Amino acid sequence: MDWIATSPAREYLAERGERVLEESEMWGDPTGQAEVIADAGGGLNLTTWALGLRNSWAKTGRLSLELIARRRSDARYIARL
Repeated sequence: MDWIATSPAREYLAERGERVLEESEMWGDPTGQAEVIADAGGGLNLTTWALGLRNSWAKTGRLSLELIARRRSDARYIARL
């Protein structure tokens, strides 16, 4: 099984010997984004966080489609994840 994951899950999987695809590095870092917003003071504003990730989500969607086409992945399985 191949994994696509963002930090910290990406590191967790790699440390346990799981196969994490290189494309995971292009996946973005929603956890890091949340930490930056929260560290700026005033806690985590989920609206600010979600709006800030819109471009990242579009990029992730395009990357997903490319991976499915290139690796002949089972899109039905990926969609359930």
